[in-house]
Amino acid sequence: MYEINAHNINEIRFNCCETNFTFLNEEFNSLTIPEQSKHQHLIKKFNIPNSILNFYHSRVKYSIKNYGLSKFQNQFNFIHADTLFDPFSIIINGAFWDKINLCHILTNFENETYSLNGKKVKSLETLKPIFKEYSNGFKKGFYEFEKNKIEPYLNTFSDKQDFFKLVFQFITGKKLFGKTWYTVKGLSMNMDREINIHSGFELGLLFGNLYKAWSIIFSNNSNFTMIFEEQTEIRKTQPNKSQKPELDEALISFKSPEIIKKLHKEMKGYFQNKEAELERAFQGEQLAESLLFPHHQNKFVEVFKRLKYNGYLLSTPKEIENWICSNFYYQYKKGKKKEVREFNTSTVHDILTKDKGEPQKKERICTTEWLPYKGYLTRLREAEKEQL
Repeated sequence: MYEINAHNINEIRFNCCETNFTFLNEEFNSLTIPEQSKHQHLIKKFNIPNSILNFYHSRVKYSIKNYGLSKFQNQFNFIHADTLFDPFSIIINGAFWDKINLCHILTNFENETYSLNGKKVKSLETLKPIFKEYSNGFKKGFYEFEKNKIEPYLNTFSDKQDFFKLVFQFITGKKLFGKTWYTVKGLSMNMDREINIHSGFELGLLFGNLYKAWSIIFSNNSNFTMIFEEQTEIRKTQPNKSQKPELDEALISFKSPEIIKKLHKEMKGYFQNKEAELERAFQGEQLAESLLFPHHQNKFVEVFKRLKYNGYLLSTPKEIENWICSNFYYQYKKGKKKEVREFNTSTVHDILTKDKGEPQKKERICTTEWLPYKGYLTRLREAEKEQL
């Protein structure tokens, strides 16, 4: 039995090679996708530019740096340990699991008690129904990626470059797509901590899409090189290549460390026993485990709208939206119904950029003197004064 504990989770996290958990396979004895579409096959076959590979590996680099990467690097003398760990190196039921997301889910199960079909989740074996659903979703996401995610945005005048740009936008979460390569997504459950089996399918669907998008990028890497270099600001023409900006810059940026301390003091009461993780999130780190805000999403998002228009938050509304949706869940409550839900990207966008969906005055949180609420007209008058 493969128990869910810190040792086994780290074994998965620091796994350096493709590993097939065959003891969990029930129906799938082989991969659900063609061998020639596997990332490792394509990376070996083609000379993939560093601008693409750095972005591909950055997902893992974000999440393992807090789990002893430096110690691991020094111990085994790996100069580029951060590119040693492939995102998709775990195979269960014929489908590739993103190791960071799998560790995120298992860490939740290690720290809290959850159940599936009435049984407590204590080992990987108890998650077999989830793995089965994930495999079905992964296969559908992989084979229907172009049909469902790209073709709806193409027209009769679109060419191959338009296709490639849309694939890139899907990976990076730009413009049309809310998810990004840094998304950490969990399984949904009710307030009794019973896991929704179908959420395994939805999770597989997302990562099947992401896996296929990267297969397309690797297979057509010459068409993506310039896009990645331009969008990530990594240019071959830079005179000093050692000064290239790294991809793991802060995911959110505040005006000063003092603002982070003040905000953490105001917010930590909503995240009991997770105060340290909350501080790391405010410092711009990608969390391995998303945090639960125990109230409605609009209360949480409105605080960051206030931070933005008071000049304490330097990130763009889109960056703030991505950061919130990637690092937090919220508790939905209506009548007797209670659920843990992901933040809705459209709702977050509307609260941040429009006077829409904000909580009423009595429902606001963090109502402190240094973070005043300002209505639309007040903000408009202040903007007009600045222009004079």
